[in-house]
Amino acid sequence: MSSPHRDQILSGPISSTIKTLTIPMIWGLASLFSFQLVDVYFISLLGTQALAALSFTLPLTMLVLSMGIGLSIAVTALVSKEIGARGYAQAGVLVFQCLLVVILIAMFLAACAWFGRDYVFVLLGASKALRPLIDGYLAWWLGGVTFLLLLISSNSCIRASGNTRLASRVMTIAAMMNAIFDPIFIFGLGPIPAYGMKGAAMATDLSWFIGSLAILVLLSKEKLLIISKIDWLQQKVVCLQMLALGIPAILTNALGPMFNAFLVSLAARHGEATVAAIGVGTRFEPFALMLAMALTASLPPFVGQNWGAGQLSRVQSAWMIAVRFIFCWQLLVWVLLMLLGGWVAMLFSKDPAVLAVLKDYFFWVPLGYLGVGVAVVTSSMLNALHKTSWSLAIHLIRLFAITLPITWIGSELAGTIGFLIGIGVGNCLGLLLVLAGSKWLQQKGDLNQILKPLGQA
Repeated sequence: MSSPHRDQILSGPISSTIKTLTIPMIWGLASLFSFQLVDVYFISLLGTQALAALSFTLPLTMLVLSMGIGLSIAVTALVSKEIGARGYAQAGVLVFQCLLVVILIAMFLAACAWFGRDYVFVLLGASKALRPLIDGYLAWWLGGVTFLLLLISSNSCIRASGNTRLASRVMTIAAMMNAIFDPIFIFGLGPIPAYGMKGAAMATDLSWFIGSLAILVLLSKEKLLIISKIDWLQQKVVCLQMLALGIPAILTNALGPMFNAFLVSLAARHGEATVAAIGVGTRFEPFALMLAMALTASLPPFVGQNWGAGQLSRVQSAWMIAVRFIFCWQLLVWVLLMLLGGWVAMLFSKDPAVLAVLKDYFFWVPLGYLGVGVAVVTSSMLNALHKTSWSLAIHLIRLFAITLPITWIGSELAGTIGFLIGIGVGNCLGLLLVLAGSKWLQQKGDLNQILKPLGQA
């Protein structure tokens, strides 16, 4: 079955096609980020206890979310390749098989998180006074995890087809519903009582349920979801493929939070102002890298479909275009933050000590976004080519073999300023890692030869 999205991806101009795929994902990603921010805002109105309880749930909920994103990366890789190779008819059956696996894994994850929560919260030091609030919120949040993972993965299937505009709209609408439902369920309205903190989880569950139901209907209308008789042997094959691709992707997602934990521990040596600045910078970073992250969502459909169709020259060209663009863009972001960092810092703090550190932060740390941007774009291409272990290796080496040691050395030699320079320079050297990897590919042989065994599988 032909599709204008598939035709554009396989034969349209590469630059304009990538641009068309990427722009809608900027809004989609912003909507995804807003879920947590909206919950934090309304729960903060309930008081310090509720906000503290929410903070204790974050490590567990973020772990589950990271696993869901890892699974969605695997789904995108499998479905986009199938669309490029055989079209929508076969891809629709594969989508059904993938979503069945996602549902089963989601239920398993929710159960493990619930029954293991006591160990987690004791380890985190949550007080007994906060446990009723934590358990009330978590019971509802985990109850909706199946809808969350179904929403993320089914949205990935829409993106895999090349219809990023529709995928972005669904996420935007789901985020808007969450923002509307939150105050209703938290504070009450009409016949709906005030549920307090757990009302935030109820609102989120409802928005996830409506969003996942809507996108399943859209997948059916697009002929991208074909419900068929379950072939358990084939289902096992799909499950193993998803785990083989998803586990490295999950580990890759977990590296960022782990690395930030090490940064905070290093920052603590230089005082509360440095810790506060790192906290602000970490929250600002997704916005500074928004275009790079949008490319990581839009590039896999292009790469996967062209790989499935045997057009690897278009894959190589797309990677070069994306890398050159994101390098130039992040260079512009660095220059702007060097010039405007002082004004940006004043939006987040009035403390003179924090402002001084933030000014240096915005001068040095965004230098590293050059390397981060190129690394995440390259990583998304490797994920789409079913090389998730290569992607994991890039980030593992960049963060823990390059950036962390340089940051520690800078911290020891020059204090706070050396710490910040280390982050920027270390991440920037990640760019050299990617370039060295591409040089290795050229020496080893072209992309077609390297991927030939997998392409024929």
